[in-house]
Amino acid sequence: MNAPKTHTLHIVGAPADVAARITALLDELRTRFDARWRTADYASAELLLIHTDSVYGHMDWLKAEGNGRLVAALTSTPDAYAFGVSAPVAPADLVSMLNRVGAHLAGEPLPAKAPAAKASAETPTSAPAATARVAETKATVPMAAPPAPAMASTHVPDNTSGASLLDLINGKTPMYGRLHLQASGLPELYIDTHDQTWHSAASLKGLTPWCTRAFGHGEVKVVGEADYTRQTATLPSQPLARLKWLAHLVRSDGELEAGLDANGRYKLSRWPQSEREFPKHFRIATVMLKQAGTVDEIAAQGGAGAADVANFINAYNALGYIDREDHSTAPGESRGGGLFGRVKKATAAS
Repeated sequence: MNAPKTHTLHIVGAPADVAARITALLDELRTRFDARWRTADYASAELLLIHTDSVYGHMDWLKAEGNGRLVAALTSTPDAYAFGVSAPVAPADLVSMLNRVGAHLAGEPLPAKAPAAKASAETPTSAPAATARVAETKATVPMAAPPAPAMASTHVPDNTSGASLLDLINGKTPMYGRLHLQASGLPELYIDTHDQTWHSAASLKGLTPWCTRAFGHGEVKVVGEADYTRQTATLPSQPLARLKWLAHLVRSDGELEAGLDANGRYKLSRWPQSEREFPKHFRIATVMLKQAGTVDEIAAQGGAGAADVANFINAYNALGYIDREDHSTAPGESRGGGLFGRVKKATAAS
């Protein structure tokens, strides 16, 4: 029996938690795919799954499709695309879409879609025109243009004042794309929301001040692709999930975040990637991997402070590493918390 073929995809522009959920689903749902799917870098991936519900996401879709790349949309309007999956992602929808993509990669033509709704009077002419030019160069079955965003200006005003770094990472600010963060007394930080990466000459721990303050006016600026590439050429590239981890670690000042029961019992679902700048975390992780415990119990067994344990739980819960039991749950009846608990429930429901 021949082994199933392996295909690759790269997720573009999705918030870090959404990208992590999709990556987890590729493994969780592997028996339901007609082929195996794994993530790859932008250049080598067979499929680009692009979050299109933003100005920059729509532009990314147009550019990639125009360059002949196979693209799928992560969007609130999946029916407007040849290959689309709704956001938030439902496991059954992801399986259906990737199986159709796999069939196309095996030789089937691109599916045709019903015409998209007409653009409103506020819709810029540049996006439909670009879509039309792309369609004229295609030899495959014509596809309807995706709905264009209502704002087309390449100038993005600074609307982040008062927002936090975590707001930016989670896509809750209008600032999107390749960004340069600069403020007096703080290390420079570059964030690419397209590729879900960041660059800085500072260590991870050195970026803590960015995670514990609100942005001031003009501290976040959009950078052109050429300038961004030049400015980050000598800086290491890091996954954005790592910066999200830091933001959750330091923002609550030793208290469990909202939604986490102060009297609950917490356990690691698997061994996490440890950060050398936080040596206490190794002991905390060792305790939490063995059995569930309250914050105070884990602190006592791990030789750490309760504040350190609470911060640890906040950070790894944000990335889906924590299983938890609320105080109303009987010992041993673990209630899945974080990303992977939600994935398991969603998979069972589908």
